[in-house]
Amino acid sequence: MPGVVKSGGDPQVWSGYNTTQPNQDSDSMDTSYKDSGNHDEKTIHTMSKSNGSYEELSNQGSYVNGASESFPISNTVRPAAIENTSEQKPLEIQHITFGYLPFSALITRLVQDTFNSLNDMVNDMADLPMPLINGVGGSNLSQTNIQKKLIMLSFCQERRAQLIKVLVLSQWSRQAESISKVIDMRVWLDGQRRLYDDACLWMGELKRILGPVKVPNTDLLSALEPLSLGKASWLPDLGYIPEESSPQQLLDIFRTINTQLAIRLNLYERLPVLFRDYSIKDGRVTFRIPEEFEVDLSIADEDRSSQFFFIDLRFLFSPISSLLLEGWLRDEIEGRINHILCHEGLDGCSQFLHEFVLSHKLNVLKEQAYQLSIGSWSNSIRVEAIHRSLVIHYWLDQPGPRNWIEIGMQRQRTRRKSWLSGNDISCIAIRWFRAGREMRNAGIRIDPGSLSVEAVLRRVVAKHTNVIFREIYTILGFGAIYSKRARRLKHIFNASSPMDSSLLVQLTESQTITITQEPVSGKFAISPASFLNTRAERDLSNLTFPSSDAASRIAKLRASLSQDELDVQARYLGWEIINSLRPSKETIQRLFHHETSRVAFYRRKSWQSGWFLVCTFGLMGDNWWILRSTEGRIIPENPSTMGPELETAFEIPVTDFKALVFEPSIAMLSRIEGIASGMISQYMDTHLLAKQNIRHQLYAAATTRPVLKAPILHIMIPDFRIRALLNSPVPLVTPWANKIIRLIFIGIDRATSSAVHIAVAKTKANVPGMKSLVSTTDSSVTSLPTSGALAFRLTNRVGLSTIPFLLQRLSKIERLLRNLSIVQKHGCACNDVSLDHLSFTYADSPSRLKARISSSPEKPSHLSFNHGNPHLRIQDKLVSLMQATQDLDRVIMLLHLTHPVMVAYSNLVATHTNDKITLLPRSALWFQVRYEKSKGRFDLKLRKRRGTFMWFAHHLEFPRNQSHTENAENALRELAKSKGDGWHSMRGGFVASLDGTQAMLKRLDEVVGNIGDVESVPMSSPRGKKRKADTEVVVIE
Repeated sequence: MPGVVKSGGDPQVWSGYNTTQPNQDSDSMDTSYKDSGNHDEKTIHTMSKSNGSYEELSNQGSYVNGASESFPISNTVRPAAIENTSEQKPLEIQHITFGYLPFSALITRLVQDTFNSLNDMVNDMADLPMPLINGVGGSNLSQTNIQKKLIMLSFCQERRAQLIKVLVLSQWSRQAESISKVIDMRVWLDGQRRLYDDACLWMGELKRILGPVKVPNTDLLSALEPLSLGKASWLPDLGYIPEESSPQQLLDIFRTINTQLAIRLNLYERLPVLFRDYSIKDGRVTFRIPEEFEVDLSIADEDRSSQFFFIDLRFLFSPISSLLLEGWLRDEIEGRINHILCHEGLDGCSQFLHEFVLSHKLNVLKEQAYQLSIGSWSNSIRVEAIHRSLVIHYWLDQPGPRNWIEIGMQRQRTRRKSWLSGNDISCIAIRWFRAGREMRNAGIRIDPGSLSVEAVLRRVVAKHTNVIFREIYTILGFGAIYSKRARRLKHIFNASSPMDSSLLVQLTESQTITITQEPVSGKFAISPASFLNTRAERDLSNLTFPSSDAASRIAKLRASLSQDELDVQARYLGWEIINSLRPSKETIQRLFHHETSRVAFYRRKSWQSGWFLVCTFGLMGDNWWILRSTEGRIIPENPSTMGPELETAFEIPVTDFKALVFEPSIAMLSRIEGIASGMISQYMDTHLLAKQNIRHQLYAAATTRPVLKAPILHIMIPDFRIRALLNSPVPLVTPWANKIIRLIFIGIDRATSSAVHIAVAKTKANVPGMKSLVSTTDSSVTSLPTSGALAFRLTNRVGLSTIPFLLQRLSKIERLLRNLSIVQKHGCACNDVSLDHLSFTYADSPSRLKARISSSPEKPSHLSFNHGNPHLRIQDKLVSLMQATQDLDRVIMLLHLTHPVMVAYSNLVATHTNDKITLLPRSALWFQVRYEKSKGRFDLKLRKRRGTFMWFAHHLEFPRNQSHTENAENALRELAKSKGDGWHSMRGGFVASLDGTQAMLKRLDEVVGNIGDVESVPMSSPRGKKRKADTEVVVIE
């Protein structure tokens, strides 16, 4: 045992047992054994620390049976080592300090705990209610006071017990140094006792181990005779070793045995089916079963009833171990076969060897399966051995029902004997279970000559993969996309290699994928790799029943890729892609009757809100729809979300099926947009007509142009219905031969994305102003000479009904025709004619005076004049009159009646350079002429006298001045007696015809305008006569 010496202290030798605790100081020594390679030699290293360095003491010696020359049994060191270490002190005993606490810390914690307990006690006592007796506190004998005293007494007793414990600890701490030494000595003594116990155990174990090493004494007497004479006289000679035969004798013996075997097998033995293939050679008969075994048998007697004897057995399949038929196993097989040959003959031997070889084949397959489960197929297969069958579960990570194969013995039960027929011969068979169901007549066989579980697994997986791909191919083939050859679909089949089996699917014009299935894990793989293909791989691999559900996932992938390509074209056309609409499956099934994998929503920004263009993708084809929604309602699928409620959908008829499936083009999408716009417009039109109970009917279009394929809407609208719809109080002059109007959708205006319609209405034979309307109006109205109908172009926003615009256009045409007839009746020349305005010339003096009547749905009718027109002064009065009465005939008549006054006033304004003259229109038929400088004025009124319109001038007022009173009265008397061409004076004023109005106004201007600037007094009527009301209006019949 090694020795450890610590510098400082008395020398002391320890028995190599290290009792160093975790708190051992840094001066502790290090002791170790170093094995020198020889069990009888050991090197003892003694390390000591002296002056900051370690010294190594090496003691070497050879030990034999526990002793050596240099190391006595007493286990003491060599004298040189003792001499070197005699001056060193022994190793100090370890001082135990673990678990010690300062006494001051204990006192501090006790004080803090006492203070906290005191606070808690005071608070508890304060929470107790104090009983009141007659408004004052209770006595000391009350229950509350007694409870408080008990709490205080309990606290004091508990603290007293704690302090007594601390007192005991303080008394013990005065002797802590001595007690610590006692503890250290006790620990050291326990360590020494353990060292002695371990030494005893070691010596007993050493004695037990050395027991088999002892060699017994040699028997020299028994070995002397064999070693010296080469033989032992006490051993008997049994004659087992025959005399050596010559080659010719051996050849004769073999020929005889061959003859006996041939005679016996051909004449006397009934060979089983398995042993019908045999050959005789070298004194033995070799029965051969292909791909199983060859067995050599022979005979030892010429008697035909004697048994056959086993000679050799060879396996005819691979893999097989060369060591299998050697050693004790061969002896066991040989004894068993000879026993069977003795009792059962060749039939039993063939059955035994056949069953033995099949069992061995199953063991080989089982071993291969276990190797695969921990090798290349790890975590993908599970191997189970059930009786004589081998069960291999594959594709463990796949969801759904389990898949497995069973490899075992199969025997057909018949009543015929095995030597007559081979029907009941057992063989190795395979049963395949896919998704928990046995697949009968699967045609899976194992190669009996070359056993390979991996090859069987690959053939099974290949069949499984092909079954899945075939079912996917069948489901996809039912779709119109692949059944009508719009897209390519191909199934590549390989019966032995699952990686060579694939499914080629063309999704879009530019996207074709190849689907394969990884044979080990069963995961699907899609190439080429992309984000969508990777997500589809994951979805296919997670399907419970991929053979039936994978087709829908592939259809979704095709729909996603098709939508991506469609979105690019839609953005180019300016369509808005709606991603916020996500209807539920129930809503999709309710709106779209076809099998739908994905739905894409689009719309034009120019369309009325609530209309969408929808493309549905599915295996039956891609279909286009128009969808109507109601904004602002709660979606039934999610009541907490405000959004559009999808009401109804209408399929867009497209005859060219392949045009939709192939890569979308700008022309095709433009055509779909045009058809959708027409369907939306006709839906809104028919909906409004049905709501208003107006008769209408849709008829198929006779044209072959695809843009005009929308049906023609025939509308029958009576006049009173038009007035009711337009809220027009004026009766409409109907120029139409019948009440049926044809409304035809012709396409979209690409500039404004508006729907364009043509309305055709047949007119009467003679409609006044129709020729002028067609010849001078704008290009939106035209005449059809063959049918005599009038066609006009309507443009409105998609999603709004065209009927209001149609009625407004009809109203405009009727109003325009009525205005044309009125203008022509008054002899006015039309200058510019359109549905929104009418310009005509109503006078030629002093220049061409023109008027323009404008009308629009947003604003009332308006009357305007050309620049320099005298009627501009009374334009507001005329406009108000026309808007109030809607009577253009009266307005044009007023233009003719007021023309002399307006022209005369214009002339007066031109002649008065020093005095400002003002015309104040009180109405369209009553004016007042005022002079700013002379303060003179008079009124003009239009009256009808004896069936003739005449202008009356009355209420003349002139300035009165003291120095000019006589002159003014003389001028007025002279004016009252004067008359002119077409005008004359009368009581209270003057009267003039339309032709003499200008002369009368000129004469009045000469008198009134030249009076001095003095106070005005009325001179028009006798004193006291009442003046007519200023609001008097002449009614023109």
